[in-house]
Amino acid sequence: MSSVSIQIAQAVTDDINAYTFAIGAFTARRSYADWDEKFSDLNDMQVDVVYVSHQTSRDDAMMELDSATTMLYRPAVDIAVRKRFEDDARDTVTGRMNVSAVDPYVSLLEEIHELFVSRRNTDVLRSTTLDATWDESMVLSWVNQKKLRAGLFEGVVRITFNVSRAI
Repeated sequence: MSSVSIQIAQAVTDDINAYTFAIGAFTARRSYADWDEKFSDLNDMQVDVVYVSHQTSRDDAMMELDSATTMLYRPAVDIAVRKRFEDDARDTVTGRMNVSAVDPYVSLLEEIHELFVSRRNTDVLRSTTLDATWDESMVLSWVNQKKLRAGLFEGVVRITFNVSRAI
């Protein structure tokens, strides 16, 4: 049996791949964010689903005893949208990125966020047997300006779930 975090990350990946986004067809993949910082391995847009494997405070505890017979997990996943732009995406006079090149990826982040928020009171994750309920979503980064100046787009949506599982 896979860990709760791995099952949640895979279910989020499956749900993204089952949805039709305005930007058009793409395939998200579950990964460990082991990509090259300069995106040299990137030929087209890539959407990666990565379970958050660290906590930043005690309040972010990923698992705790819920009752004498259950554990409560708070797995979070980051959905990273990455794109390397070609030179023609820049304004020829100013050298800045054309907003029309960047806008579809910002819109995709919003769509991904809304996909999961809109299901907060329903069957949140369809491809898992876990009793996972949506807890919160946030866009951690709409646009990484430093990377954008280098012709790279990176935006991240984080989704957190609550999972109670018998032990």
